[in-house]
Amino acid sequence: MDQSEVRRNSELYRRLKICTDSYEAFRAANTEARAYTVDDADLSHLTPIQIEEQIRLTRTMLNRLYRHGSDLRNLSIGNPDFVPVPSVEEIGSIVHESAQERRDLEESMKRLHSVDDLPESFPSDEKR
Repeated sequence: MDQSEVRRNSELYRRLKICTDSYEAFRAANTEARAYTVDDADLSHLTPIQIEEQIRLTRTMLNRLYRHGSDLRNLSIGNPDFVPVPSVEEIGSIVHESAQERRDLEESMKRLHSVDDLPESFPSDEKR
């Protein structure tokens, strides 16, 4: 396997790890946000303090969902074999971001995700 292929595969596995980690964070937040249903699934039975806490937990869960959706889209930018699951509109609606703002961000991300622009070696490679 030549060095450019090794670099591409390394970058792909790094991005897959990021997606896995953000999915795990989302799942943990989602589980925590739904914990009240163990006692009583009826939201109308929550106290004002419990409702405030539920809003905080839901906000955290949505932020983690946004992060995971963004990570999936970022993966697909540099790896066209991975079709992005959430649409630009779906991701943006979580944080009230317009589709155009998201597309502009993705366009700038393409330059960052280009494996062809990676250096032949990294300082950490020299230690091996």
